[in-house]
Amino acid sequence: MKTVIIAAGAGTRLGALTAGTPKGLIPLLGFPLIKRVICAVREAGVEEFVIVTGFAEEKLKANLGTGKDLGVKLEYVSNPDWRKGNGISVLAASGRAGLAEAIDPSERFLLMMSDHVFEPELIKRILEGKVADDECLLGCDLNWQGVYDLSDATRVLIDKGKIKDIGKEIPSFNAVDCGVFLCSGAIFKALKETIAKGNDSLSDGVRSLARDGKMKAGEITGLFWQDVDTKKDIKYAEKQMLKRLTKPQDGIVSRKMNRPVSAIFTKYLVKIGMTPNQATVITFLIALLAAYLVSKGRFITGGLLVQLSSIFDGVDGELARLKYSSSYLGAWLDKVFDRVGTSFITLGAAWGYYQITQDIQIWILCFLVFLTNILYWTSNETLTIMGIISRDHPVWENLFNRWFLKHELSLVFCHDVFMLVLAIGIISGLLKPVFWLIIIWRTLYWVTKSFVYQDRMLRK
Repeated sequence: MKTVIIAAGAGTRLGALTAGTPKGLIPLLGFPLIKRVICAVREAGVEEFVIVTGFAEEKLKANLGTGKDLGVKLEYVSNPDWRKGNGISVLAASGRAGLAEAIDPSERFLLMMSDHVFEPELIKRILEGKVADDECLLGCDLNWQGVYDLSDATRVLIDKGKIKDIGKEIPSFNAVDCGVFLCSGAIFKALKETIAKGNDSLSDGVRSLARDGKMKAGEITGLFWQDVDTKKDIKYAEKQMLKRLTKPQDGIVSRKMNRPVSAIFTKYLVKIGMTPNQATVITFLIALLAAYLVSKGRFITGGLLVQLSSIFDGVDGELARLKYSSSYLGAWLDKVFDRVGTSFITLGAAWGYYQITQDIQIWILCFLVFLTNILYWTSNETLTIMGIISRDHPVWENLFNRWFLKHELSLVFCHDVFMLVLAIGIISGLLKPVFWLIIIWRTLYWVTKSFVYQDRMLRK
């Protein structure tokens, strides 16, 4: 399947931002709009694109190239009539010889604009739709009351899963157009007819199909999307994208404390081009500095840096998600540096405490903290070795996480909670009680996990 992206317009509503620059190249959180569109579609499993160009097309082509850097394949179609309605740009794609040969009447393709940003899940939802050879489907948001700048949205009237009317001024509507289509060749036929009558917008072609009962509505309510036409739209889209950086597996501290702060760092660091791996290294260096300070007895400053390292630990993942640049190497570095940094902080805290108190018990507790952390970090592997769970079981890796997530208990065992507890212990000077708490806490996690796996295996 291919994706056709309309990127021919001048984007005059963005003023000086698009003076000689294609709208698709305007950065949104440090990443061009059209690249956001391409990467979101790629994440949904579609890797071939046809870009319809017009205004400042050479700049666009030079920036995107063949698409190799984005992990996709790009073709270009030039629309010399780009000043006219966007329906002409869509029709221009059908006139491309290579595309005409690639898309036969039975083939489907995605159609979208270069200035609509959305999450990959939206594309997956659209791809679940089914359209006949003479039908098309448009993604529609039924939560039209929550749409930003409703006055500029394209309104849609839906009845029994079919679009009955569409347009910015229609008086009766119950949804809005999100700008993503699943099309058959029927869209080209409809546009030829409407353009011949002097109606050259894509909405005109969609309206023509709707009148014939051939335009289906694909519901994408609850998923993120935003049309970017003005500077206010850019600010709103950035705000919404930053709000959605929270992950389902985030702990309580991360959700309520860390993410709101790390998102502020991320907002500016993504614009200066920082990579996720660079952010991982910075987090590690903050952890090492914290470990050094607490080892010297500077518990307040060091403890605050412990929490700062925990906050900054979210930046690398946020950068990766915003720029669609997640990698196995990055995930590996993040895990390794997290664990080494945590170990240094624990060791530094024990050394600093011992230097002041000469209490030998702190080293026994420090050893037990290391031991329970290792059990926590390698819980699946140790349980497998002990025979409590079996790798031969098809769902052995997910049973515990599903059970804990269902009961919302995993949130209190996460790394972010551990780091906050450790920071509080360092700052308050109550390191021994906090070490005891961590030992009991981590052991409880491991024992509970063992019980859950064993119970599931016995019932099997």
